[in-house]
Amino acid sequence: MFLAKFSQVLVPRVTLASVHSVSKSRAATTNQLFVLQCCSYSVGNTPDEQKPSSGADRSSQHYTNYVAVENSLLPRHLLSLSDLKASEVAHVLQRAARLKQQQRAGARPNKSMAGMQLAMLFDQPSTRTRVAFEKAMTQLGGRALFLTAEEAAAESPEDMARTVSRLADVVAIRTADHEVARRFAQHSSVPVINALTDRYHPLQLLADVLTFIEQRGPIVGRKVAFVGDGASRMAQTYVRGSELLGYHLCLAAPTSRLPRIAFPEEVVQVTQDVDAAVQNADLVVTDRWATDVPAEQEALAAYQVTPALMDKASPRALFMHSLPANRGQEICDTMLEDHRSVVWDVAENRLHTAKAVLEHLLSPSVHDAVKSAADLLDPVRPSYVPTF
Repeated sequence: MFLAKFSQVLVPRVTLASVHSVSKSRAATTNQLFVLQCCSYSVGNTPDEQKPSSGADRSSQHYTNYVAVENSLLPRHLLSLSDLKASEVAHVLQRAARLKQQQRAGARPNKSMAGMQLAMLFDQPSTRTRVAFEKAMTQLGGRALFLTAEEAAAESPEDMARTVSRLADVVAIRTADHEVARRFAQHSSVPVINALTDRYHPLQLLADVLTFIEQRGPIVGRKVAFVGDGASRMAQTYVRGSELLGYHLCLAAPTSRLPRIAFPEEVVQVTQDVDAAVQNADLVVTDRWATDVPAEQEALAAYQVTPALMDKASPRALFMHSLPANRGQEICDTMLEDHRSVVWDVAENRLHTAKAVLEHLLSPSVHDAVKSAADLLDPVRPSYVPTF
């Protein structure tokens, strides 16, 4: 069942000291685990909506999100959307919408990341992701440290992870090889976020979905058409998203550029008929070509998104592209300026979803032992909350 609405959750309040005394050693005794699981719980959407405990300054309280596994507390990572449950995606989008509303209302930003450090290890160029993360940490009271490609590649992923995770509170890694991110996360004692790999770009999809919800309502049951390079990171991310978010994905790509990952055929349709793919689509998405093979590029030329192609979609269809775009390849020269294009709205939402992801991985969360506790509540859902 896919969530029709976001819901409030029971959230534990855990101090920085109590968490890091466990997380930094990557091991917890049974007693430590019991203490963390039995922290006081309160009902609320977000850390900044909870009152600080008596005598405590809310800005000095820190939170983290760890999973109990065999008496150890392992950090939560976001390497692909498969690392999240549907309810967690709902929570992240809800939080992003709230943070955006607060910023536009001129509210003073909460300081949920005060005193915390984000290490950004990027061996790939970045504009939106880097700016979004740096501003996100600044607004939340933390700091972001950027390591150059040379610095990020100076050691093995394992050695780099063991070092950086002892010095930073969370890591964002952007690399051309998804296996590097996986190896890094496997040896990190703090949460690791995929800021882009050759396989997935989960942060981009979260911003895409938030934008669609804001402008067109729930995405569950809608038709999404991905047109172009089916082996690109965004195509594969949209495949993963279909499993969680409940949209119907129609992927139009040449046979030489199909997804390199397994996908559920009941929710993902693959075709070489571009017109059929976009017919009545509510959302049309594309991405840069991820191949330099001349024959494959020649095949992809027939999958260019143009205003004429968008005319065959639903009258209220939206167009999205993760950017940067190669005009004249996956899109025509004028597609980004088309009235159905919302690429700049998506770029703005990268900030708010980045903040929400950081808070989710370093914030109150329900442990598996109480994962169904929210079902016992009948919360009042605020009007600003978007839906799938």
